[in-house]
Amino acid sequence: MLSERGRLLAAAVDLVSTLASALGKRFDPLVPIFVPAILKLCQRPNKVVLTRAQGCLSTVIKQTRLSSILPFLHENIKDKSATLRIVSSEAIYLCITTIETDKLANRVSDIESAIKIAGRDANPEVRRQARAILTDYGEKFPDRISA
Repeated sequence: MLSERGRLLAAAVDLVSTLASALGKRFDPLVPIFVPAILKLCQRPNKVVLTRAQGCLSTVIKQTRLSSILPFLHENIKDKSATLRIVSSEAIYLCITTIETDKLANRVSDIESAIKIAGRDANPEVRRQARAILTDYGEKFPDRISA
C-alpha cells in the first residue's frame, strides 16, 4: 500500500475500501494494520494519493463504524504534517457523527484530548474542525461538557 507506484497504490487502497465495505464490524482486527498505512499516505504531497487515501479512510469509518479507529486518529492529530492533521480532524468528526454513542463512550478520553489538541492548532482548518467536533460531542455527551 505504501508503494510509490500509482497503479499499485490505487489497487491496494481500493482493496482496503472493498474489504471494509464487505466485512463491516468484522474489519476490527484489520484496523491496526490498515489505518496507520492509510494515514501515512495522507502525508504525501501528491493530491491524487491524498484524495484516494481520504476516500478510503472515509469508507472505512462509514462502513465499519468502529471506535477502535479513534486512537490512530488521535495520535496523528499531533503530527507535524498539516495535511495529516486536517485529515485526522475531519476523520474524527466523521467518527463522532456516524458511530453510535454507546461505542464512542469507550473512547471519550481520545476524543476529548483530540479536541484540546486541535483547538490549539496553528492551522485554522483544524481549529474549525475542532469546533465542529466539540459541538457534536456536546450533543452526544452533554454530561461531559462543563458549563
